[in-house]
Amino acid sequence: GYCVEVKIGNTRNKIDLAVFDPTYNQYLLGIECINKDYKNMDEMIENQIYHQGFLQSRGWKIHRVWTRDWWLSKNKVINSIIREIENAKKELIKANLDSKK
Repeated sequence: GYCVEVKIGNTRNKIDLAVFDPTYNQYLLGIECINKDYKNMDEMIENQIYHQGFLQSRGWKIHRVWTRDWWLSKNKVINSIIREIENAKKELIKANLDSKK
């Protein structure tokens, strides 16, 4: 029941999935699917943490899904995504109500 777009962005580091709320014309959540093998910890830190910080500095809420977690417990991963979407939606509604005061 969510509007989801794929590969959002205009750089080589696109957001894999983005949940969009048409009512407010705004993205609620970016979902990154992490399935890469990293040669070293520094590469992982740079690619994941700095990239997430960059996106968050531009207003994105990011949720990561690791391939291993998906294969071990899809329902748990889906439920965590739904919780994040619903929390983001509540924050958006609250922000819109506050701005109208």
